[in-house]
Amino acid sequence: MSQKAQPIAPFANIEHRKTRDALQFTWSYLRRHLPPRPNRLTITADRTLLKTDSVISVDASSNTVDVTLDATPVDGQEYDIHVNDSTFTVTLVGVINGVTNPTFVKYGSPRVVWNADIDEWENR
Repeated sequence: MSQKAQPIAPFANIEHRKTRDALQFTWSYLRRHLPPRPNRLTITADRTLLKTDSVISVDASSNTVDVTLDATPVDGQEYDIHVNDSTFTVTLVGVINGVTNPTFVKYGSPRVVWNADIDEWENR
């Protein structure tokens, strides 16, 4: 003799619904209040960085690459640059720590941040 499935009372799973609602609230709160994910990109040719760029992987295995920093940065704006392969030269076009257009070698990873107090990019 087969058993009939018992109907579920509308409030039988109230604890499950509370948990689900709490998780949905938490997720929507986090999406609104967490910083956006970094914009990751890989470049193999000359490029001027945008304000929305943040993590940049540079491959200079087949030619020189000039990475031009943003000309109108905002205070605290930063770029995390990774030089993965530099058979050729990788040049950051701009002034960083008082050095104009520094070059970087293979596996160099400068993190440059705009400091509005001194009106210059800093390598941190």
